[in-house]
Amino acid sequence: MQPLQPIVHDLVLAGGGHAHVEVLRRLAMRPVPGLRVTLISRARTSIYSGMMPGHIAGRYGLDEISVNLDRLSVLGGHRLLVGEIEGLDPIAGAFHVRGRPPVRFDSASVNVGVTPDLSAILGAREHAPPVKPLEGFVRSFAASAEQAGRLCIIGGGAGGVELALALSARFEGLSIDVVQSGPRLLPRFPASASRWAEQRLTARGVRLHLGQPAQQVTAGGVQTPERFIEADQVLAVTPARAPDWLAQSGLRTDSGGFITVDASLRSVSHPHIFAAGDCADYAAFPREKAGVFSVRAGPGLADNLRRVAENRPTRQIRMQQRGLQLLGDGTGVALAVWGGLSFGLFGGALFGLKDRIDRRWMETYNDFGAAMVARMEAEPESQRCAGCGGKVGPDVLQAQLGDRSRAGDVAPLNDHEVASVDLLRDGFDDPFLFGKVAAFHALSDLHAAGATNPRLLAALTLPYARSVPLSRDLEQVQAGLESTGVPVIGGHTAEGSELSAAVTVVGYTQAGAATRAAEAGDSLILTKPLGVGLILAARMLGRVLPHHVQAAFDHCEQDNAAAAAAIADCAIGLRTDVTGFGLLGHLLTSLPDGLGAVMDADALPLLAGAREAFDAGVRPSILAGNQRATAGHVSADLPESLGALLHDPQTSGGLLLSLPATEAAKALKALRAAGYPAATEIGRLHALPSDQAAVKAEVTGPWA
Repeated sequence: MQPLQPIVHDLVLAGGGHAHVEVLRRLAMRPVPGLRVTLISRARTSIYSGMMPGHIAGRYGLDEISVNLDRLSVLGGHRLLVGEIEGLDPIAGAFHVRGRPPVRFDSASVNVGVTPDLSAILGAREHAPPVKPLEGFVRSFAASAEQAGRLCIIGGGAGGVELALALSARFEGLSIDVVQSGPRLLPRFPASASRWAEQRLTARGVRLHLGQPAQQVTAGGVQTPERFIEADQVLAVTPARAPDWLAQSGLRTDSGGFITVDASLRSVSHPHIFAAGDCADYAAFPREKAGVFSVRAGPGLADNLRRVAENRPTRQIRMQQRGLQLLGDGTGVALAVWGGLSFGLFGGALFGLKDRIDRRWMETYNDFGAAMVARMEAEPESQRCAGCGGKVGPDVLQAQLGDRSRAGDVAPLNDHEVASVDLLRDGFDDPFLFGKVAAFHALSDLHAAGATNPRLLAALTLPYARSVPLSRDLEQVQAGLESTGVPVIGGHTAEGSELSAAVTVVGYTQAGAATRAAEAGDSLILTKPLGVGLILAARMLGRVLPHHVQAAFDHCEQDNAAAAAAIADCAIGLRTDVTGFGLLGHLLTSLPDGLGAVMDADALPLLAGAREAFDAGVRPSILAGNQRATAGHVSADLPESLGALLHDPQTSGGLLLSLPATEAAKALKALRAAGYPAATEIGRLHALPSDQAAVKAEVTGPWA
């Protein structure tokens, strides 16, 4: 057996900016043995700033302007941690990320962009949401713009001008004011460009307030030295500043808090840290803050990060003196600016050029790994699922163990204690999140059984690594386990080819507590939606949208403890959690003799993207085994997609409960109030006729 390459060097990329997406691509195409790449990003996508105005104008959908960082990371073999960076300790080599332990590194790069500087404008932080970071702004701008009859934009640079042009092109009835502190728009561009912008905007009825700095923002508008401009919404596109934590980090920065870097993009004070894009101060070659320079920095940055990991000297990067900037007016016309020149005042062809350049750039990253995916799809057996979808199928267990395979999820230790164990393979690419989900997944068995005061033990397998990266992994997984608030009373560790966790949980039950048997007529309630297995499997192939991935991960992070507490005073009969054997598998093993179930297929709560994943040909590796195990016990006329979702392996799935129909409304109200909005009545129990399958699904609506 060929030994696996241990991890020897941790590279952490802070921010999913334009330079870093190129770094991810290049290091995936030509990996460095022993190098582990981790990206910390606010989201699983990165908005391409060059296409943002076109999106606002309605020319592009959100997916068309978003680099899929999740797909790029998964197919590239990188880790993606979604979180907000709050600090950097360059001496300890660690980023501080909200809600988790420090993310430690041997080398790092910062490409976090900037945010408008609102410090000089009273009330701006409270009443003028900044346009950057783009990920936050883009989700809400359309709805808010349509609702706002009057809009005021603070800032007349390139960002403010393009925003005003795009909004005026899209929303004819929108009243727009632009407040600019200087005497002209586009102060960093040639005067001809300023005249072009002013003419375009005034022709559309946009009111320009030049030489009028914003002094104060209130709920009703913007105060300038000459007048108060009434507005329903104010947007800030002012000159940028770096995130506060950069200036507080101890790195050498300029007066704006931007990291000062040399010609190789290394920090001049801490050479194991690099920076690129708007957050960098290019001391060796001063440049304005523009996305084109971040894009151009990507290849050289990737090469130097590779060199550091290989203990080779870095190279100076030759940065272009000027960059071509194309400003669109929202109608298919663009202005080209090159240094001190501007041209194409009437050239719609320039927009076509810009559109082709932008789309080609996006395709480079969003189509990454297409050949790899094709090979994986040609070899389905190589697509072994993670999470609870990676367990041995129930058909195999039945063949080997017989009736023992139908044993309950918890085992009694004595008259007042029960225990359970679960084993998960990592499918999250985030050791902290994995530890948290692994704990919640195992604890779910106790919550389903009504046990209290849980404790856990964890046996961890950590990826092969040198001692320092190994300790970093252990720190993250341990913190994830402990973040549940459940005492970790013991465990074991080992090394292996991948991260996995076997979690044993122990809880108390009330000795002699009265229990209610499930009865015909009981309502069946499911507390969380289905589809995790399909989404995790689709993620392996890059066949799922990143916001669907995030929703599934959020679902997995939700503990069932609050659900169990919410229905504690209900007369629960059947009770189980839904995990690797799917909804039908767990229902069938929980049904008492003589009872069957009728399910309302149209009521089933589903995760967004799950059915789309099935339609795209995605199949979790355990799915077929789950279906074979229920053969003969389920109505045979199920639509194929419905059958797949009913058998889909769930990681940290919901609780499946039965209770008297008269209590269903009360239980659902309590569950939704406790934070389970998808909690739904999905069917009912009935006396089982001898000639009927144990479970029948009533299919109407979209399933029919």
